[in-house]
Amino acid sequence: MIADVIIKAAGMEPPESQPYFPRPSGAGPERCMRQMVYHALGIAPDQKRNDRFILVLDDSSIHETLTEDWLNKTVFQLHSQQMAVNLDVTDMFPDAKEWIPERICETCARLVESGALQPGSEIIPAGVIHGHIDGIVTDMMFVDTHYEHKGLNHFTFEKIWNSEAYPQDYITQCCIYQRGIRVNLNPDITRSVLLIKNKNTAAYMDFLIEYDLESDTAYIIEMSRSSGEKVVGSREEPIFVMENIVRNAMAKFREVYLHVQNGTFPDRQYELSDWRCDYCPWGTIEGTCWQGFEEEYSALATNGVLDGIEDILAKYIQANADLGTKKNPGFEQEYIDLKGKIIALFDQANEFLKTNLPELCAYYLETKGHIDALEEEKEAVKTEVRDLLRENRVRKATAGPYIVDNRLDKYSYLNREKLDPGAVMRATEKRFKQILTIRRPN
Repeated sequence: MIADVIIKAAGMEPPESQPYFPRPSGAGPERCMRQMVYHALGIAPDQKRNDRFILVLDDSSIHETLTEDWLNKTVFQLHSQQMAVNLDVTDMFPDAKEWIPERICETCARLVESGALQPGSEIIPAGVIHGHIDGIVTDMMFVDTHYEHKGLNHFTFEKIWNSEAYPQDYITQCCIYQRGIRVNLNPDITRSVLLIKNKNTAAYMDFLIEYDLESDTAYIIEMSRSSGEKVVGSREEPIFVMENIVRNAMAKFREVYLHVQNGTFPDRQYELSDWRCDYCPWGTIEGTCWQGFEEEYSALATNGVLDGIEDILAKYIQANADLGTKKNPGFEQEYIDLKGKIIALFDQANEFLKTNLPELCAYYLETKGHIDALEEEKEAVKTEVRDLLRENRVRKATAGPYIVDNRLDKYSYLNREKLDPGAVMRATEKRFKQILTIRRPN
């Protein structure tokens, strides 16, 4: 009765579009630079691109407040929330004043108006990155740690915990703040804790980040989860490392500025099917990003010649063959047959199951491991080849004895968000399938 109107109400009150300026929260390697250029050009985003996303953003701020309430009931003391942090980057980039202009911080301006800050604090000088931290936590030993809070959906949360991806944009933001804190406020704060809440299950995980000021390197030295699980590393054997982290972020802002000045755009960082493009507020605006992409792609050269990549292509073809799609069809079929045998053994449930199942399971995991490794290798090579084609502005080329063709296929898909929710529900049917999972106990 009311579920569908809530999202529509959110779309009627979209957040006010903020002008572009370099800021700590927009500096990571996963941030789409093309989107940043559109923003910097002053092209108004499509505020009705996805009404649900407005609720997602609003939801994140509520989760942050809830977490603060619970954190204040623990042995940790959270303080300095929304404290302003400045970082002068002209030592890294002498021309930084050109692409980080002087500006007024609206948050600081409100604090000046209330008397909480001195007049003039709202003026951020050119060449200075400025932001507001989520806070500082002090433990029982009176050790201070910079604190940042984020909220994520269940899928992304689990993907990060399983080390399938790392929150590089958030880690970058932490290190920019930490560098500013240590240079201007407190040199003894050498660590950041990035706390991430699973917005679906209310579970938490955190990353303990050590930042080396001189080498500009971030080290993840600990990951822990509210269930009690913990992964411990060290500076010598870190869980994850990001080198030149602040410098790379600033270089990205500088590149955005140069694109704006030169009237150019960077290459697309993601495929159209990526969720980032699906939520991008500039994705459907006439004349931006994917508009006219088919014509642009057709104009790419088809007579390119790529030298020195024969070994890469041979590797790809071999991985493809080993996966069973061409020269060796039995390999993948053997993997499929094994799944069928194991399911059949479950149904029989006799003494044979006890004696043969462990061996079959071990072989299944070994075979699956080979396939997964080959798939990973194949995808890595595919990405490398596509990058070479993009760098050479071609879509078809010869490379020694090989022909490389990166064709553009057009396909249709059903966008459920454009359908009436009732129609989607009526057309949704439940079916059953068997899903076999084999793993070793932790």
